[in-house]
Amino acid sequence: MADRSLFPEKPTKRADRYEYMSLTFWAENGFIYIEDKDDESFTTCNRLDWLERTASFHADAGRLRDIAEKAGNPWKKNTAIQERDAMVSLVECMLECAKRAKAQGDPMDPKVVDYIRKHEMKRTRSFLMPGSAKTNNNIIIP
Repeated sequence: MADRSLFPEKPTKRADRYEYMSLTFWAENGFIYIEDKDDESFTTCNRLDWLERTASFHADAGRLRDIAEKAGNPWKKNTAIQERDAMVSLVECMLECAKRAKAQGDPMDPKVVDYIRKHEMKRTRSFLMPGSAKTNNNIIIP
């Protein structure tokens, strides 16, 4: 299998989901869901953790810019520029995903939790257990 890090591509947006290499990520219910096709893993993180990851990718894009400026040969410079462009595009998509999650309401925010508790439907809950109902003994229930 070819090393995909040598051929970086910008993330693509399909509907509400973003795809970058083997990762697919999207915002849902205020969380960010991440699916990795390589190891078939699925991860959920809140918006603040996602923004920390975004900051680390942004720092990595800055490192790639420095490599491109200091590169001695044209191939290394072009590769670093191409990787940097893909990384900057990834950071932009990650920020857009975080904005979408914030618009959906951050479930970790205490104000949102209070609002949900205040507006949840109050209803009594009852469970029927076998033999607990008062029935006529002549009825046979299969």
